[in-house]
This record gives sequence, structure tokens and C-alpha cells, in this order.
Amino acid sequence: MKILADVRVLGKHPSGIGMYLYHFICGLKKYEDIQIELVTDVAESEEIRQLEEAQIPMHRYGTYIAKSIGVYPYFRFVQKKIYEVRPDIFWEGNNLIPVKLRNPFGKVVVTVHDIFPITFKEGYSRLYQYYFRLNLHRTIRNVDAILYDSEDTRHNLEKYDKRAALCKHMIAYVVVDHLPDMPVSKENYFLYVGNMEKRKGTDTLLRAYCLYREKGGKRELYLGGKIRDPKIGELLEECQSKTEGIHYLGYVEPKEKYRLYAACAAFIFPSRAEGFGIPVMEALHYGKTVIVSDLAIFDEIAGDVVFRFSDGDSQQQREQNLAELLLKEPMAEENEARKVADLYVSERLAGKLRSFLI
Repeated sequence: MKILADVRVLGKHPSGIGMYLYHFICGLKKYEDIQIELVTDVAESEEIRQLEEAQIPMHRYGTYIAKSIGVYPYFRFVQKKIYEVRPDIFWEGNNLIPVKLRNPFGKVVVTVHDIFPITFKEGYSRLYQYYFRLNLHRTIRNVDAILYDSEDTRHNLEKYDKRAALCKHMIAYVVVDHLPDMPVSKENYFLYVGNMEKRKGTDTLLRAYCLYREKGGKRELYLGGKIRDPKIGELLEECQSKTEGIHYLGYVEPKEKYRLYAACAAFIFPSRAEGFGIPVMEALHYGKTVIVSDLAIFDEIAGDVVFRFSDGDSQQQREQNLAELLLKEPMAEENEARKVADLYVSERLAGKLRSFLI
């Protein structure tokens, strides 16, 4: 079986979706009956270079796609590559196929990670909400199968568009394994890794941390990730000016990220909306205490090994609840945390995906 996968989200600075694709491709390439080729805009990340070094054919568009409007000429390039490669499966790993893409040689499969522009509108412009709804409908009409990164995502999409329930589908949970061995310690800091935006709850985290320090908390806070909302950048500067202990690291390369996980006292992931939450599993892999918001997805993927704070009746209450939990300094049982992370290994999940695709 020949698979052509679009890995544009892996090309430059991989986000969670990029890493989702990377780990599945690493798992699938081990099977002798599967041949993988990749199509991307650019090939600049360490992960995509590793795939090239593994001699996986790479088709480059050559221009970085930063805005939604740029995907239309990019997908014309993708269509051309489908005709050249003649894959049994074309796999789009990033939610949307914004054109009527044809694969006369086999099937078209898409991974839907979330529908946040519909379920969490405040994080997106009206124009992008329209773009997303239009192309989500177009995608559902034109694919042969849908992969979901969680049951929660499947439920949300099928509730929004009943046609999705008619598609062949599979829950393809995120693969989180083969993380590097790191010396595990418990240094005196909290850690957050992820995009710096309202949907991820980084505004809640910053204000809650200020409350934590006001109430006598001593641990420092390290934040890693790209600032995607200027208001979050302004809030970060405001909090740093009045509260000690806040360290912003910017985008964190994988090796440094894993070192930070292994050394933190606790990992905080206060999302308001989440499709899966790869950083949660990465932190659990190192046996870490993980503090999350009270979302259904965290019940699904992590059960009772994580510590939750509730939304309350207001944003102020949400911040207060998180600050109080930080002050309690909860501690996870390291072995139980690792057991949960071990459920998401490639040998198990890539094998299930292979069986579904063939």
C-alpha cells in the first residue's frame, strides 16, 4: 500500500498536529507492506529532516504557507503530486481539504483534530470561522474516511454535521512514545508548553500565577510556545512587571522541551478547548504531576491521574481555583502517570491505523 501524506504542519515549527503526524509516520514506516511518501511546503524542522534521512520520498512545494489563502495554490501542487505518485491513500492530517481533491487511484482520508472555530468562536476571526465552516463541509463531502484524535472530537463533529456519522471512521489517538531518556528531577518550577493564546488558557494561567505568588507561593513559572495573540503578549509583560518568577522561553525546540518536562515540579495545561493535548501525555511520560482544566477530553485520555481545577461561575473564579490548586502543590504517583502514557505507544496505535487503512 502506498500512502501520500500531507505533512505541511510539520515543515517549519511543528505544533501538536505536526507531531501527531510525525509519530504515526514513524510507526507506519516500519511495516514492509506500507510505502510512504510525503508532501510539504518546506522541510526545515528537525523532525522532517529525520524523515528525509530515513529515505522517505519528500515532495516540496518550496514556499512556506503562513496564511489560509496560501493553501489554495498549495493544494493545486498536492493534486499534481497525487497524479504523479498514484497513492492508494492520500492522507490529509490537518482538519481541512479546502478544494475538491481527487485521488482516482484510491481513497482520501482526513484527520479531524478539532472544530474549535465552531465550538470556541472567541479564539477566531469571523472570516476564519466562515472559512473553516465552508471547508469543513467541503471536506466531509469529499473524503472516504475520517480519523479522529479522540472520541470527544468525533462527538463534536457528528453533532455539528450529521453527514460525518455516515463516513467510515476510526479513533486514531495521538502517539506519544520514543521520547528521549532524560534525568528526572523535581526542580522548583511549574511548566507550561503550548501556543500562547486564549484557547489554551494562558491568560488564566498568568493571572492565577500572580494570585499564587500574592498568597505566598514560591515556585517559578516557565512558559514555552509561540505567542499567537497580541493580547497575551501584553498580559505576559504586565504580569512580569509586577510579579517575580515568570520566565517566557519562546518557541522551545524538542530536546529542550523534554529536558524541561523531566525537571519540572508540575506541568500545567489550562486549556479552554482541546482536541487531545499532546503535552499532557509527554509530561506523564516523565511521571510528572499534571494540572489541567476540567474538560471531558482529559477524562477520556488521562482518567484520574491528572489534577483538575474547575471553571467556576466566572473567569475570576477560574483563576482563583487554579491558584488555590497550585498552592496545594499536588503530587502524582509517578508509576501511575507513566502507565497512562504507555497506552499511547506507536506499536499499538500505528498497528491499529494500518489495519484500518488496508
